[in-house]
Amino acid sequence: MTGDPNDRTPRSGTDEERLAAWRAVSPRTALMKQLSVLEGGVFGVAAYQAALRLLPAQDLHPGMKVPPWARWNPATGAWAVDHVAAMRLWSPADGVRLPPPEMVDAFLTGYVERTGDEGARRLVEQLYAEAEQRLVERGGAPETVVASTLTEAAAVAERHGYGEHVETVVINPWSRGFGTAVAFAVPPAVFGIWVLVAVDGDVLALVGGILLTALAAGLLALAVVALRQREPTPQRLFLFTGGVVLGVGGVLEPYAWPDLEVVVKTVVSTVGSGQNEVRQRVIMIGPVEQTAQYPIPLSHHRTVVTLARAGGASFR
Repeated sequence: MTGDPNDRTPRSGTDEERLAAWRAVSPRTALMKQLSVLEGGVFGVAAYQAALRLLPAQDLHPGMKVPPWARWNPATGAWAVDHVAAMRLWSPADGVRLPPPEMVDAFLTGYVERTGDEGARRLVEQLYAEAEQRLVERGGAPETVVASTLTEAAAVAERHGYGEHVETVVINPWSRGFGTAVAFAVPPAVFGIWVLVAVDGDVLALVGGILLTALAAGLLALAVVALRQREPTPQRLFLFTGGVVLGVGGVLEPYAWPDLEVVVKTVVSTVGSGQNEVRQRVIMIGPVEQTAQYPIPLSHHRTVVTLARAGGASFR
């Protein structure tokens, strides 16, 4: 706490506290979050700026090694940024690899030229080095993240003056891909094998049995893929009278209610041949002026809205 140690007014965590928490759990995530801050929270800007600075100075010629983020435009006789390729390199889909160091350096060089903020460059370079070291220590394996517990969240809430715990909201339950795929694979597998056994020279039955068996094999292959994929760590919102502790990626981020925004939408869809309208209320919550919004399950709508209104959260 800053200021009066007896002041129990709910407060959100500072940017420095959040960065330190992410840095301890995942330097890679801390790095990507910090880069996002420097690019103004607009996804893709940093990748484009980095690629633009790294475009070749020479025209395309035979035997030239073309950077993956560059595209030669024969109509204009000039290089252009392949933005999609640049974004893939900047934010690898596997969530493990880091952006190419030359791209990070190019972006930081431009950032310092515009702002003069050498401190931001040093921080990013430190985070990159830590993320590289962690990657080496793991042997290139994905990070292991443990879901946050209520006990941990309550300790954070106590330090930030959030008062009594009310409910815990689980945002994304554990994947059931394997069980679902197996369940759908069993009926066609059993029936397909039965048809093949009882085919008795019927060509159509033979083809049907083969198709059913192939369908079952495909579903089982999907099941194996689902089984091998990493289970997503459940995201939890620990609701307190004075604020919310977001449990995301193994990190606890405290936000007082006035620093949160609740988005209420009504989604209209049509069903059936009569085109009957079905209206569904959707509620999301997240920090004010940030793109991260977390959908709230229907069973927690009333509690979230009640606490948010009483705590002074923004609504739109």
